[in-house]
Amino acid sequence: MDSAAIDADPIRRAITRSVLLLCKELHITVIAEGIETVQEAAMLRGLGVRLFQGYLFASPALENLSPIAPGIIDAVRAAHELALLEAPAAALAAAM
Repeated sequence: MDSAAIDADPIRRAITRSVLLLCKELHITVIAEGIETVQEAAMLRGLGVRLFQGYLFASPALENLSPIAPGIIDAVRAAHELALLEAPAAALAAAM
C-alpha cells in the first residue's frame, strides 16, 4: 500500500468507515492517532471521529504536553464545515 494520507485515499477511507461503523455498533470509543494535517482531521471528523492525537495537535512529550497551537481546532472545524457544504449528501452517508 502506498503512503497516501487517509484524506486522499478512497480505499483507506472505505476501510476506516467500516471500522468506525463496527466500533459504533460495539460501543467502542475511537481515538484517531497519527493525525498530521487539518485535512486528515476534518475528513475523520466528517466520519464521526471526535477524539484525535498526532503531530497536528502536539509533538510527543513524556513530561510536558504543550498546548494545541492557536487556530488548529478552528481550522479543523472550518475544513469539516467546508467539506459538508461541498458534498452534504456524501458527508451524511459517510457519517451513518
